[in-house]
Amino acid sequence: MKVSELMYPPTWVAPDTSILELAKLMEDHNIGHVLVELEDKKYGIATERDILYKVVAEDKDFIKTRARDIVTENLHTIDSDKHVRKACRLFNEHNIRRLLVTDGGELKGVVSSKDTSRCNIFMYDEYVQLLASKSDEEPSIRLQRRVTDIMREVAKVDPEMSVLDAAKSMREKLVGEAITKIGDNHAIVTEIDVLYKVVGKGLSPGDVKVKDICSILHTSVDSKATVRDASSLFNLRNIRRLPVVEGDEVIGIITEKNISKYCVFAYEKTITALEEIDPESAKSFAEFEDKRMGIFVKGTLKPDKD
Repeated sequence: MKVSELMYPPTWVAPDTSILELAKLMEDHNIGHVLVELEDKKYGIATERDILYKVVAEDKDFIKTRARDIVTENLHTIDSDKHVRKACRLFNEHNIRRLLVTDGGELKGVVSSKDTSRCNIFMYDEYVQLLASKSDEEPSIRLQRRVTDIMREVAKVDPEMSVLDAAKSMREKLVGEAITKIGDNHAIVTEIDVLYKVVGKGLSPGDVKVKDICSILHTSVDSKATVRDASSLFNLRNIRRLPVVEGDEVIGIITEKNISKYCVFAYEKTITALEEIDPESAKSFAEFEDKRMGIFVKGTLKPDKD
């Protein structure tokens, strides 16, 4: 599958667009980034995380601060005719979430790690089933890692904490969410919550409390669960983040990107295993994957503007 099948048109803003306007635009269009027109035909990107780290966490004015003040330049690109796997490798190698798609040097669109992640998560279950059908391992232990192997650190905040301080905690941990507790329930506050419920409404992050904008968590995964268990939850619930719990405590977070990164590894392991078990299957595996991924995209996935 080519990158062109997952890309979507960019949304542009002028460099003097205020952060308040930017937040409202992102909410109206249900997107998490915009491209910013700069001088000399250059451009950059401004994201919800840029707003969280560079504006909210620094308690800057939403009107006086402009898109040009938070923009990131020197963006990574990919040719539109490259395979989605090339995009996955670039996302993992550079730890980025978006790639600009070009054709002959001309900007054509954007592809997000979220879209490639959904494809990878869908295919991961196919890898496990395929290997299980070809070997005596049921399911194939070659791909059965624990969720604790791929989870990342979680930021924890008090529900009475201000959004300003919560944003600082998220920036310190280099994450886009924080876990809190409302009564006996775990809850989460994300960069999107901050963008839509605070910045977009022109509220002061120092005056808004975490408990005012967080959401109760209804889906989690046990620390003893496998990556396959987690991937199934992502597919079934259409979620972006999955807390890992041990007893009554959240000990980590798994994102689509975490699973996607592991799925890229799983793809390579599947090829290697098939070459050992059934060389003929290994030869046709790439074609099989492209066909299945194409069915998934056409049937259930619309390019995500996040």
